Amino acid sequence: MKSILLVSLILSSAFGNAQVIVNEVDLNTNVEAFEVYLMAKMFNTKESIFANTGSNDFKIQNYDTKRQAIFNAEGKKFEKGEYLNLYTYLMSQGWEEGTKRNVNYGDSTGTCIMFKRKKA
Repeated sequence: MKSILLVSLILSSAFGNAQVIVNEVDLNTNVEAFEVYLMAKMFNTKESIFANTGSNDFKIQNYDTKRQAIFNAEGKKFEKGEYLNLYTYLMSQGWEEGTKRNVNYGDSTGTCIMFKRKKA
């Protein structure tokens, strides 16, 4: 019993203050939902990953800027083609996938996925 308690204490302390960061804002504490965009330019096999948190300065054409990039608690950016890593990380942080829609902008096509906080 003591070992189970110790393991759960270690896990909760390891993930208790983890973060999902966009534009230096921790989404875990500041938003209830946000959109993840996966956009591929023509002749590119990897999709760019970026977020719309509802800010007024969001621009779909700026998906390679740091302002819309998604970072983990250690400050590592989720790079092009790393959606599965991002998805796994978001699930571990208490987010769940919502609706999906196709998105087109110029010669770029992609998918927009809504993520919202899991209900307790």
